[in-house]
Amino acid sequence: MNRLSLSILFIALYSSTLFGYKITSGSISFYSERLNIEYNTDLFRSKNIEINEQSILSYYKLLEYSDYRILLENIQKISAQLKLNDWLHFELLNTAVAEFASDLPALNRSLITWFLASKSGWNTRLAYTKEEVYIYLQSDDEVFEVPMIEDNGKVFINASHIIRNHRNRVKRKAIYLLNFKPNPNGRSFQFRLQKLPQLHERLQKKKVHFRYGTQAYEITIEVDNNIKRLLRDYPLVAESSYITVGLSPTLKRTLLPKVKQLIADKTIAEGLQFIAAFTRTAFEYKEDNDYFGMSKPMIADELFQYAYSDCEDRSALFYNLVKEIYNLPMLIVTFPDHLTIAVAFDCPEGDAIRYHGKKYYICDPTGPINSIRIGNVPKEYQNQKMTIMELPGK
Repeated sequence: MNRLSLSILFIALYSSTLFGYKITSGSISFYSERLNIEYNTDLFRSKNIEINEQSILSYYKLLEYSDYRILLENIQKISAQLKLNDWLHFELLNTAVAEFASDLPALNRSLITWFLASKSGWNTRLAYTKEEVYIYLQSDDEVFEVPMIEDNGKVFINASHIIRNHRNRVKRKAIYLLNFKPNPNGRSFQFRLQKLPQLHERLQKKKVHFRYGTQAYEITIEVDNNIKRLLRDYPLVAESSYITVGLSPTLKRTLLPKVKQLIADKTIAEGLQFIAAFTRTAFEYKEDNDYFGMSKPMIADELFQYAYSDCEDRSALFYNLVKEIYNLPMLIVTFPDHLTIAVAFDCPEGDAIRYHGKKYYICDPTGPINSIRIGNVPKEYQNQKMTIMELPGK
């Protein structure tokens, strides 16, 4: 090694230990994972900050001189390994900051998270009141029950509101928007969950009872309780997003083969009747507001983890079973107070919905509970306005 290389190495080591700052690693819990993450402690240096524009901007500039890239690179690597979407990536970032900067005031931690989100490539804004600051993320997704602002024709979602679990507590208050755009050409943030992340399973056996006509069935499956925790406080997005997430590896391994076996000797029409009977009779019905006290759409896996479910939830399970077994074209069919699924298949009887050159027939996953009949609009909705929504990817 020549003198120049030795000098560069010395400077790097000196700068990383100057004033007590150093490259280290820490461990955090993230759902079912225990993760080791490297970072430089200079990112979390102590500094008194006031909630005003000058003080916030001064702190942002200070953070830019830190060795923040080590933490970002580690977070990005883990995110890629676990197949995290943008929201879970942001949640991992926030969790790491909360752990590694636990001795700093909440204000500092929020500003560090905002700084790192901006450096991660997202288009962000910061707003503040006299008491606290709020991280806003620009997104083209539909997100509900959360404060938003608009800037230059783009919508920004209050991520701090979601992280602090303030759902259903949207209050009007005067806020100030920081006159600073750290990454104005940054990418749009995606809240929608397209696929489940690859986390370690937390398995639990479940007995499922259902009926098909006069025949009673009992099957034993496994469910991944990690998914229940993952989606418990997830941002509320468009209903169609929950339907298309897909079955977890757990259900693909323990539920899907059993359903396939039970319908192996049936025609497609009979198989759809069987799947509809399964989603109609295996679960107790209750509206979200009556059960959770708020809107709580579920993905297919969650039906097996709660005592009650409603039409949107049954539709998610029905859609994914039909997709996995038959891979038929499907539509979401909505009424003012109901959601159901229509399937394109050769229905021996029923009322066809003609859409883009195909005939679709409603296979309601919710009811009538003691019927296996499919193909018709449920009686109580026959005189109501129907809206057709094509599912993503079709």
